[in-house]
Amino acid sequence: MRFKSIRIVQQGHKAAVQSFGRYVGELGPGLHFVTPIIRNIAYVVDMRQRSLDLDPQEIITKDNVNLTIDASAKYHVDNLEEYLYGNTNPEGLLLLDIQKRIT
Repeated sequence: MRFKSIRIVQQGHKAAVQSFGRYVGELGPGLHFVTPIIRNIAYVVDMRQRSLDLDPQEIITKDNVNLTIDASAKYHVDNLEEYLYGNTNPEGLLLLDIQKRIT
């Protein structure tokens, strides 16, 4: 039981702590002691910069010229709670937002 309470969060990551299924906080990199049964680490998220590649898209301009646009985006997570619990698919929403702005 004692060894289950010792948790290590790697550098560049943060861990979301839940108590009985409810978000109660986050742990930064390092060695942490988490009370088993009462609290658990639900998710570990990489907080470093990430890249997201989009599939090439064909666009027709106003003067009827076909363009193929290949785009990518770089992002990082600022707010762990909002990223994990604010929506169901954060990368998918970012992808849709970029595609909408391109066309």
